[in-house]
Amino acid sequence: MDFLANIIADNKLVVEALEKVSAAIRRAADKICERIGRGGKVFTVNAASPVPEAYSAREGLFTNIDLQDDSDALWGQLEAAGAKGADVVVAVENGKCPAALSQLLRSCRRKGMLIVCINSNAPQTAPADVSIAVEPGPLAQNRRIMCDRACRMALDSLLTLVLHDTGYPGSVKASEVSDFLTRAAEALQAEIPALGNLEALALISKYGSVRRAANAYQKQMKSSQDVQAEL
Repeated sequence: MDFLANIIADNKLVVEALEKVSAAIRRAADKICERIGRGGKVFTVNAASPVPEAYSAREGLFTNIDLQDDSDALWGQLEAAGAKGADVVVAVENGKCPAALSQLLRSCRRKGMLIVCINSNAPQTAPADVSIAVEPGPLAQNRRIMCDRACRMALDSLLTLVLHDTGYPGSVKASEVSDFLTRAAEALQAEIPALGNLEALALISKYGSVRRAANAYQKQMKSSQDVQAEL
């Protein structure tokens, strides 16, 4: 197997890993939306990159906190951003600054904030209201890279779902859809070539995984064929 084939195989493992935690992502999104409904904001900590521009459509709703090995400085960033008990902290745990991150999350919990932790191949540093442990599996050729990518895609999927459920404008371009949805839609099209891009994305968004979307589509097609046969 050549290098490109290894990359493609690893990416498939990441998508499969995300499918396994789709229920946890859905649960986290529901809890976050409930907090937003009460006037809460979302703080991401240790995200691989700042919150994408598409997620900043609502001013002040999403804020990225830069991780550093100083819990007081981390808490200072939250306080400067006006953090309050109704807010949410989504922490990406990848083994960096575990002590400072643990202390920050415990302080957030005492304040009454909702804690969501996303990790892959790293220990959870503090109790969370929702844990999303996305694991690409031991077969991944570039394991560390794949674990980081799995965390980024889980975060991206979660924020995209939150935006959708809180009424984010529906005219989102394909390039702005989360990597998870895009890759899952591509996998669905590979399995069912007759599907167009938009139809595949719609099925993934509705059913949450390639397997469930494919099963639903096949059942729908069989039902249509049965009706045509009776005519």
